[in-house]
Amino acid sequence: MKYNMDAKGLVFNEDLTLEEWQEIGNTLRGIEHGRMFWIGDWINYGEARYGEKYSQALSHTDYALNTLQRAASVCKRIPYDMRRPGLAFEQHALIASLEEKQQKKAFELAEKNEETVVETRERVNTLKGKPPKTKKEFTEWITEWMKDEWQEDQPDGSVTMTVQTFIDRMGMAWEAGKLNK
Repeated sequence: MKYNMDAKGLVFNEDLTLEEWQEIGNTLRGIEHGRMFWIGDWINYGEARYGEKYSQALSHTDYALNTLQRAASVCKRIPYDMRRPGLAFEQHALIASLEEKQQKKAFELAEKNEETVVETRERVNTLKGKPPKTKKEFTEWITEWMKDEWQEDQPDGSVTMTVQTFIDRMGMAWEAGKLNK
């Protein structure tokens, strides 16, 4: 074997090609991205199968109770098939607080826009109805809201309306309480 990996680190026994070295990096990234999901799924399995939850998990890991609880909660709220390997666990944790329909939308946008954790946090706050704080947040919020509420059937998915139509519809939405979601 060209290298050995244990709890202390990596020991390289032979020269690696660039491709082999890059593949190790990809594996390490996958381990880092998957770690909290594995722990959450492991805890949830133990609870479902044996009725055990945090007491056993605490004795078999070095994680704090709140870390274990969070991992288990995220994994319950975001099923395996909905998880996105390109997004960090923290982004999944933020999106887990949303309703399922909003989760799907948040995942799609986070991937499409290659969002950072901070950007995903802002999007989740906006979807929860917390008011946008910046012009950029407001522009994104109102564009998405318009598409959801009254998107015209345009082939390119755009929203087409006059400024007056927009103002009228915003007023009706405000009166109906739709802007305070």
